[in-house]
Amino acid sequence: MDYKRMRQLYRHVYDTPQNSEARAQRLAELSDKDSEELFHFTVELMSGRIDKTKLSQEVEVMDFDTWEALRHTRLAENDKMLAEFSRRYPGATAEYLQKESEKRKKQKDILAIKDRDERLKAIADNMDAFTYSRG
Repeated sequence: MDYKRMRQLYRHVYDTPQNSEARAQRLAELSDKDSEELFHFTVELMSGRIDKTKLSQEVEVMDFDTWEALRHTRLAENDKMLAEFSRRYPGATAEYLQKESEKRKKQKDILAIKDRDERLKAIADNMDAFTYSRG
């Protein structure tokens, strides 16, 4: 079993609220093989056969979109991953914080436009400043 891949699938599915349509949709999107592997992974995780601390220690250099999505998804596990990433890669973290700050400044400048039509056009032209990907 590819634990890294299973961890990503697990987060993708279970980062959604319990009993929500979003979770049901994400589960439905999985192939039969992935669904079966995710079930076995979850059983092993809940039974203690897989050590949760070892899974969270595997921190890799992530891109800005993944980092930003983790920051916007408030889970204790994500906060731990971000703290570990920050400890191991302070330069990348500083770069990502600067990029996020620039993005927020761009949002603020666009939202300060008084004319509604101009503001909406500016938002449409700069949608990347108003969205973030979900890792």
